[in-house]
Amino acid sequence: MKKKEPMFEYLESIAELIPAPFYWLDLEGRWLGLNILTMERIGVTNKADVIGKNGYETYNDKAIVDKLQKINNEVIKTGKSLQTEDVIVDVTTGKTKYFSATRAPLRNKKGEIIGVVGTSIETTAEKEKLIAEKEAERLKHENRKLEAQNKINQIILEKEAAESDRLRLENALHKLENDKHQAAAEEQEKFKKIVGQVIHDIQSPLASLRGMVEDTAGSLPEEKRITLRQASMRISDIAQNMLSRYKNEADDNEPAEPLLVSTALLEVLSEKRFEHKSVIIDTNFKAEAHFAFIQIEPSQFKRMISNVINNAVEALGNKADGQVKVELGVNQEWVFVFIEDNGCGMSQELIDKIEKNIGITSGKKDGSGIGLTQVHETLQRNYGQLTINSEEGEFTEIMLKFPRIMSPFWIAEEIKIIKDDTIVILDDDPSIHGAWDSKLRPTLAKIPEIKVKHFSEGFDAINFINSLPSLEKEKICLLADYELLHQGINGLEVIEKTKIKRSCLVTSHYANADIREDAANLRVKILPKQLAFAVPIILDKKIEPGSKKVDMVWVDDARWFIRDWKQRFANLVIDAYYDPDSFLEDVYQYPLDTKIILDRNYYDREGPGRKFLGDGLVVAKILHEKGYTNLVMITGEEPDPTIVPDYLKIILKEEDAKIKELAN
Repeated sequence: MKKKEPMFEYLESIAELIPAPFYWLDLEGRWLGLNILTMERIGVTNKADVIGKNGYETYNDKAIVDKLQKINNEVIKTGKSLQTEDVIVDVTTGKTKYFSATRAPLRNKKGEIIGVVGTSIETTAEKEKLIAEKEAERLKHENRKLEAQNKINQIILEKEAAESDRLRLENALHKLENDKHQAAAEEQEKFKKIVGQVIHDIQSPLASLRGMVEDTAGSLPEEKRITLRQASMRISDIAQNMLSRYKNEADDNEPAEPLLVSTALLEVLSEKRFEHKSVIIDTNFKAEAHFAFIQIEPSQFKRMISNVINNAVEALGNKADGQVKVELGVNQEWVFVFIEDNGCGMSQELIDKIEKNIGITSGKKDGSGIGLTQVHETLQRNYGQLTINSEEGEFTEIMLKFPRIMSPFWIAEEIKIIKDDTIVILDDDPSIHGAWDSKLRPTLAKIPEIKVKHFSEGFDAINFINSLPSLEKEKICLLADYELLHQGINGLEVIEKTKIKRSCLVTSHYANADIREDAANLRVKILPKQLAFAVPIILDKKIEPGSKKVDMVWVDDARWFIRDWKQRFANLVIDAYYDPDSFLEDVYQYPLDTKIILDRNYYDREGPGRKFLGDGLVVAKILHEKGYTNLVMITGEEPDPTIVPDYLKIILKEEDAKIKELAN
């Protein structure tokens, strides 16, 4: 006979001494022992009827047993006591009873859990009392709610009569307002028809004006020719914009694009000087701002500047020493345009209204405020900001601020020349040759070996260049105008026929998308003629092959990415290039073991409509064939490993730790 567990004997000895139901179960929930109070609780008279049985064989309610067994299992699993509230329906009376139950793990001498021991105290009376109190409180609360609702209903009834009177009055006011809007709409429709007719009538004289500009182009100096052409185009743009606006078309159909701010300002200022001949319009463009770009609709930007200058001129009144100053400045993140006048100034109240785009008609000749509306709309669409600083009777300064973007690939921000170069200048305007002589004079004084050749005829320039030996052609720096009047050839065609690698298209037609596309196909950069005075002349000294030692060369079209890592690698000497062609022109100067970092693909700029400039894998192949041995590609997307050569190491742009290792 199996010896009984000593723990069970101990429990049996104390079971009847405990003044509450007391029991112990095995791991499967079977009864091992219980006292008389427990027997009464579960409705049995003989222990033998339950010992060895589980709860399902003892209770009729399976849901109760499931709940109790879940608690028992939790005690066995955690080895910790649990205190719960058990709800059991008495099998004899059908009455619900409540118990505060405690269950603890039952252990043998070895400390092993062999079951559960539990006890419970009935709390039915206390529970029923608590339930009764809560029910009484609920009924009391319901009565208070009912009383409050009755008061609310009374208030509603009292207000319904007043509301009825208010609705009758409101309907009468609505009718008056509708009549007013209908009259305004009819008046606006008449105005639209008048505007449409005026714009329609403008088109014919505008077309005649443009034709006259083109017919007389050969007899006009280029500066006046450009100003007339731009003025006629601006009038046409404004007219078309108004026509679109009053046809209920969107006012922002023109796409935003990279805009060279300095030249756009110069175009508007040229027009304004003709328009306001009695006003001094002075400019101050910071040197670092001449080649700054923003993303904006070009015609809307020019119209905005025109509106602000018009307001500045109007503020001067008939002041004898009236003056408008236009300043252009930049930092790494922003482009700033300051327009200041020494006119009547503004009150702080007026400044607040303008900055908050509250309609302004006070003090305006016609009371329209359309100019300021256009300024605010343009700023809002292009993430710009407006700030006004003014003192009544003294001055007003308006600051327009726009996010600065990366310069597009096509812009020539500098001109590089070498000691033995011959600079060929091709332009059909004699004044431009004089301007280039003045620009180059300091450089020629330092390096008299540099020669300058002037041509006004494109074919003369082609014949001169193509007559030179190959070595001499490599020393040519060609600065060519695009528009060569009545010559049957343009500057890009001259560059294409001479195949001069170090060529720059110097033209006032830089904003023409087709010309930019043709120049990009020839890998030719463009210098706006208006900025020829400002472009830096860089003396690019000849370097012996393999003699320029740096820690690494970084070739990536994302300038911000290179700038970020150059700051992190501040202790290293890093040369940066932003397009593969410029780098490959200079690669000979670096030793063959130079660490060269490439991008996967190169584009002229970010965003839609960008132009593809080169494949990093192709550049790597060219470098490998030249003998370069330390090639790394840092890319945003890992290329297909089957096309990556074994001489090229791949690092993803998010792998900062691996990029940092390049500094070792």
